[in-house]
Amino acid sequence: MDIGEFQNWAEVLGADPAVSPGLRESYRSTISAFLAYYQKRQSRPTVAAARDYVDLARLERQPGPVQLQEWKDGLNWFFRARRQKPQPVEGVPPLGKMDLGATDWERRLIQRVRLLHLAWRTEQTYRGWAWRLSKFLGDRPMASATGEDVRAFLTKLAVHDKVSVATQKQALNALVFGLVEG
Repeated sequence: MDIGEFQNWAEVLGADPAVSPGLRESYRSTISAFLAYYQKRQSRPTVAAARDYVDLARLERQPGPVQLQEWKDGLNWFFRARRQKPQPVEGVPPLGKMDLGATDWERRLIQRVRLLHLAWRTEQTYRGWAWRLSKFLGDRPMASATGEDVRAFLTKLAVHDKVSVATQKQALNALVFGLVEG
């Protein structure tokens, strides 16, 4: 497979301070699977090929929204780090623009983030925390989430997941933004 001068992508990923250690493993796994898949097909690793791979993997493995987003983020990291300009595909917007959310509450969150022109990474972070809260709520709809639910979720993060204060603050900010209609 021709990945050119970027055969050391795993080393670059391991040294990237912008990617947390937990995400590094997810990205490594996703990129390795993507490259192996296209090596078998004797194809080049292009952005269009990555989109095809994500669509196929989504059908085969049926990931949750957070895992799916990690796959997309990992492949986006690969192409950015490789310094390959994504080749535009006629009539197909970038992956991020195509993903408008799976639920009504997620679509409202995305709309609000984009109307305020927040960074793409901020949108990903806020969506990730909102999905984690949704999972925490179980069968209850997000619209029913109360301040007490958010408090219980943050307590779980601190006590059971042992996250840092900064991570708790990030989650709180994301959830307040996502739950408060603006």
